[in-house]
Amino acid sequence: MKQVVLIEMERVNKIMETKRKAFLSIHIQLENSPNDLLLKESLAELKQELREFRAIQNKLWKMYKEINPNWKKMSF
Repeated sequence: MKQVVLIEMERVNKIMETKRKAFLSIHIQLENSPNDLLLKESLAELKQELREFRAIQNKLWKMYKEINPNWKKMSF
């Protein structure tokens, strides 16, 4: 079970990294075209997705801590 949670945490981290890069790219484009409604909408959607993935990340972290009570002693 611990390994499954770790794999899921890694997967979520990779997804979040990709979404953060997309967010930054759109943010830069929006600075050049501040009135582009499509960019604003895309940015808002990405923000919401990042919030949702952060919530999933937090749940996985809590699960990991419950499964592995010695997590503080481990080094990553």
